[in-house]
Amino acid sequence: MSQPFDQDYLLTDDGHSIYYEQYGNPTGIPVLWLHGGPGVGTSTSYASLFDLSQFHVILVDQRGAGKSKPCAEIRNNTTQNIINDLENLRRVLHIESWCLLGGSWGTTLALVYAQTHPHAISHLILRGVFLAREQDYKWLYHHGASQFFPAEWEAFLKPIGGNRENVIEDYHQLFQQADQQQVHESMQAWCTWEASVAMLKQDPLIIEQLNEKTTCQQFATISNHYFRHRCFLETDQIIKNINRIRHISTWIVHGRYDLLCPVSGAYWLNSMLDSCNLTIVEAAGHSQNEVGTTKALKGCLASLAQTMRQ
Repeated sequence: MSQPFDQDYLLTDDGHSIYYEQYGNPTGIPVLWLHGGPGVGTSTSYASLFDLSQFHVILVDQRGAGKSKPCAEIRNNTTQNIINDLENLRRVLHIESWCLLGGSWGTTLALVYAQTHPHAISHLILRGVFLAREQDYKWLYHHGASQFFPAEWEAFLKPIGGNRENVIEDYHQLFQQADQQQVHESMQAWCTWEASVAMLKQDPLIIEQLNEKTTCQQFATISNHYFRHRCFLETDQIIKNINRIRHISTWIVHGRYDLLCPVSGAYWLNSMLDSCNLTIVEAAGHSQNEVGTTKALKGCLASLAQTMRQ
């Protein structure tokens, strides 16, 4: 397992401590890893994707996630807060521009950050594109993925009495209950639903990992908070601001059978960018851990390294 050459916290002026790690070559190609969720946090295993002799890899636990403090905190936790954290971190690390590598919710952050600070972006690598459109929320929490996983969907609805009309808000109300056992069980149900649809073939280990007590609390609390507020973005914000990033060289990797974030979003994004390479992995769903997706991401990084050498 690769070891970081630096571990530290970025302190904010509104009560958060943002944990980050640095791996690889300090003078190499800087790549910022943006984790999904919201609220999942990073893993040291992410560094294994990289040739660490060529890359300077920065892993960040977003507000309330992973080792960041306070744990599962949703106060002062918005998309713009995170964008500001990332930009402050770039300045602290004296990085002129970096490549953003994001997965799932991490692609949303990468796109919003790039639209806000295009001067700070060298390239984008996006896996499992989530554009934060109304149709994307409805797909996962109303009428889309449930058609492919009916049993898991029914289990997900059970804690809220089978109500399908406002799942996100109903779960928010459950998370506010005084009975901590009930809260924990409802958070597990929230996590189990997403983990169940994350791979082409269900992996019990992913469900188990996401239901680990702290991870479960962070992911359920923070993702529900963000989705209730439509990720603190204006309606179709990424779509409306696409011209700001049209020029940025981008690689997209997306599973053909991604039932969390349907491939149509990645296809649209690819069509809107001037320099974009889209890889649709045929035998894959949403998870980065699927063999074809991991291979494709390594190919993107090899292409990035070759591009930077030219």
